[in-house]
Amino acid sequence: MDYKEFFEKQRENCRLPRWEDLPDIELYMDQVITLMGKYFGRFSSKDEPLLTPSMINNYVKNNIIPAPVKKKYSRTHLFRLIIICVMKQVLPINDIGTLIETLLKTRSEAEVLNLFTEQYEEEFLNTMNILEKNTEKRIGETEEAMLSFSVMHAAAIAGGSIFYAEYALSELKGKTAAPEKEADEPKKSAKKTQTRKS
Repeated sequence: MDYKEFFEKQRENCRLPRWEDLPDIELYMDQVITLMGKYFGRFSSKDEPLLTPSMINNYVKNNIIPAPVKKKYSRTHLFRLIIICVMKQVLPINDIGTLIETLLKTRSEAEVLNLFTEQYEEEFLNTMNILEKNTEKRIGETEEAMLSFSVMHAAAIAGGSIFYAEYALSELKGKTAAPEKEADEPKKSAKKTQTRKS
């Protein structure tokens, strides 16, 4: 195996679209699926496609993405679908929706998408560099062994990242839930006071 060529191919395939790359015209469902296939075809398989019409309908039903307007989808939908397609490998869909809404409180859709895709590519390339250096140490082993170790190493990196993401998300949920509890407490106190008076 030419491991340098192998990792170079991975690097070439890591780019995700920025906001300005998205079509500025609205698309029908089949056009959305075709476009997303171009973006994520390398991650999909015939048995397990990364995105289907039923998935999109489910995201709309659960308010993860807005409903289409006259059966057409805009950049607003596409930017969310791009983030969902990457992040659903790591986090539950509802948590992804909450995370997007949290980020949109302080940034525009374009800023959120561009920050996300830039970070994704940066971390992807960092991971490829780590895996390639680790593979270099195993020159002389069989191709099967080299690939097996690189898969194990990649899974270890992914596993650690998932643990961190889940932990940080639980902290975020705790912080967003705290103000709501504080807002409810005066109401409860007021009810107790009214009960005592009566």
